[in-house]
Amino acid sequence: MSFASTAAVLDSLKARIEALTPPEQFGADDAFRVTCSPEAQQSSGYRATLVYCNAGRRKPGASRTCTDWQTTVTIDTGYNAVRTEAAEQTVLQMAVTDAEAILDDLYTWAATTDGILSIEPDEGIPQPDGSGELHMVRQIRVVYQRT
Repeated sequence: MSFASTAAVLDSLKARIEALTPPEQFGADDAFRVTCSPEAQQSSGYRATLVYCNAGRRKPGASRTCTDWQTTVTIDTGYNAVRTEAAEQTVLQMAVTDAEAILDDLYTWAATTDGILSIEPDEGIPQPDGSGELHMVRQIRVVYQRT
């Protein structure tokens, strides 16, 4: 299998993340809701996840074939920074736990999805936005076969 475009890779990745259950939920409706956009969206839940990518290009260097392409995907999950219960994890702890759970599943996605050749993730970086939210941002280089 191969992908017709980078947008198709993005759709596959979005579906994979939305299928996950967050390690710590605040109710049955607390889930990873993914928006494919670099612009923040209002979320009805506790976390909002943005997934976006660069337009792909042929894999530079030691590419196996002309159909090997590469893109950089950014996963940005925003959290409401207000936590009140003493027994709860801090927002940073939750963001780190979620980021690691997503990446763990994406390793499986890469290994089991025909057409995904490899992923090379950067570390997730926590970024306060100054308005009471914390964002956990991670970039992942994805090498895939394109039709």
